[in-house]
Amino acid sequence: MATLTGHRKTVSSLACSLKRQQLFSGSADGTIRIWGWPEGNLGQAGELLVGLPVNSLMVEDDWLVAGIGNQNEPNLVRIWNMETHAQQDLVGHEGPIYVIVQGNGMLFTAGHDAGIRCWKMEPASMQFGLVGVLQGHTAPVQNVQVGGSTLFSASRDNTIKQWDLTTGQGVCSVTTAHTEFMMGLCLYDNFLFSAGLDGKVAAPADYALASPEAVRELLAAAAPVREQLALGFAPTGGARGVALDAAGLPTEDAPFDVPRSLLVRVALLPDERARLRNRQLLLALRDPRRAAERSW
Repeated sequence: MATLTGHRKTVSSLACSLKRQQLFSGSADGTIRIWGWPEGNLGQAGELLVGLPVNSLMVEDDWLVAGIGNQNEPNLVRIWNMETHAQQDLVGHEGPIYVIVQGNGMLFTAGHDAGIRCWKMEPASMQFGLVGVLQGHTAPVQNVQVGGSTLFSASRDNTIKQWDLTTGQGVCSVTTAHTEFMMGLCLYDNFLFSAGLDGKVAAPADYALASPEAVRELLAAAAPVREQLALGFAPTGGARGVALDAAGLPTEDAPFDVPRSLLVRVALLPDERARLRNRQLLLALRDPRRAAERSW
């Protein structure tokens, strides 16, 4: 355990690069401090003087990205290439930028102005340009997660929205049970969790982010897997599961309930991972105890 000191005001964000063996910390004092751990000894390795409060950070490969600016003023996204030392500023946000993530070949930034800006780099010029803005939230966006061609956004309006990045359109919106501002969002494997200032971490059953039809298609694609299931979808979106043997006949195991919250996330997985995840889902559902452990 070590305590790193040096910032003069609130530390707002951290980002870590295992490739470079460096930790980056952004602060309201207008600096980004760079910490390294050569030979396992953690200490300061450098400092970037930004001149404006740093509200968010992201590091990916050789790129360092920061959301900088004062409250109630236009903010910008500053990008550094740590190998070539090239720098670019992206403008357009009104107010602080709380989150920066990358995925699906794009960079996403969001914050106080409730819009999610989508940027893409032009390979020839190595410059980022705006390709669209996802609008729909009515309060600041605190967190964004990307899984394949799907983006999830969590806002202080206490909704989670799902976006299709191939079309730029919203797919659905879920109002959470949080009683205070929702601040965090985590996409882990094929599960989605949210956290708020009410002290709760939520993974409710009403996070219905895909249709039973889409799930049925994925399950059908996994038919060659020995651990098969016969699923009958209920009007509520839940299902009854029966384990099948290698011949496709029901086993003597008792039928069990399959919560929709367990099923819907499989439909969100990228194609290249669908077969493996289907197999894992089928294996989990074959044992009701494992299904219960993963249910919400």
